[in-house]
Amino acid sequence: MRTVDKAQVLADVGVDVVLNSREEDVAARIMDITGGESVAAVFDGVAKDTFDLGLKVLARDGTRVSYGNASGNVIGFDVDRLRETNLCLMRPSMSGYVRTRVEFVGFVEKLFDFIAGLDKMGLKGSMYSLAQVQDAYRDLEGRKTQGKLLLKL
Repeated sequence: MRTVDKAQVLADVGVDVVLNSREEDVAARIMDITGGESVAAVFDGVAKDTFDLGLKVLARDGTRVSYGNASGNVIGFDVDRLRETNLCLMRPSMSGYVRTRVEFVGFVEKLFDFIAGLDKMGLKGSMYSLAQVQDAYRDLEGRKTQGKLLLKL
């Protein structure tokens, strides 16, 4: 799936602004959109390749949530970089939120409700058989997927 197609899908479901990191200076665009105020929060599943950008576009007292490692781990981060504008850095993990079976079942129900909502918006994603796991990985890495990516067991 081309990035232009993804942007259109997001626009169709009501997203006001879609940024394309391959075709525009994301930091400059964010500053333009916010009138130079930056953003209150950044949620990032990429990590190494986008970490500095996420800090750059955060407003004073902003929160950066790093929840994935798609491009690899962030190595050698100096925590004093957060002090300059009083930033908060979070690195949550599922094990920090889900400790009991009751919590697990509750979160799974919420996840399935969320997925059902995506399906209603036309964001069904892609289904791969377990034998196609390498294709799924290549498509995900190449940004050819949209919505969720599922492996059928």
